[in-house]
Amino acid sequence: MLFSYVDKKSVSLLIRALKAFKGCSGLQANADKSVIYFGSVQSEIQQEIVSESGFVIGETPFKYLGIPLNAKYLRVSDFDVIVDKMLTRITCWSSRNLSYIARVVLVNSVLISLHTYSAQCSPYCLGLGLQAEGVLGIRDCGMWNRAALGKYVWKIAKKEDSLWVKWVHVVYIKEQDWWNYSPKRSAGWAWRRLCAVKDQLKEGFEQNS
Repeated sequence: MLFSYVDKKSVSLLIRALKAFKGCSGLQANADKSVIYFGSVQSEIQQEIVSESGFVIGETPFKYLGIPLNAKYLRVSDFDVIVDKMLTRITCWSSRNLSYIARVVLVNSVLISLHTYSAQCSPYCLGLGLQAEGVLGIRDCGMWNRAALGKYVWKIAKKEDSLWVKWVHVVYIKEQDWWNYSPKRSAGWAWRRLCAVKDQLKEGFEQNS
């Protein structure tokens, strides 16, 4: 995924970089599978960029590496695809003669891996196996999710050199202290969820910083 300013010069430089990459590696971006997503851009400018790039205009929401992305706030329903994946696996297993131990192994190795990957990308939590934690050895997904989000809390605190961290500081935090920051009520649920995790982990982070 590549990002660019919406002006002819920036787009031309981006296309030139793709051509240079093709010349060095022999690999070329597939125009049939590559799309451009715009945010608050006039239709005339969109058409100029599309004509120059040869790509088509995409619509949101869309999935990138299996994770739903949207120009607006993501809804809980946008993550139904992950729940559906889990239900599909469970339905397949129910038709087999598996012991309880075998099912626990499948839950930890397959279902938890689906949740772990998604939890590292999005601040939401699935309540899978919370009551069985410590009895059957099924991991606590709520705790797993907080640990994954803690990584992003730390990145923000350390002002890591990444586009997302810079965007967060410019749009949300601004000149405020991250550890004492409180989100506005109008903020999206994902951001409020991340801030809630920050408050839960604040003491531990401050002791080890």
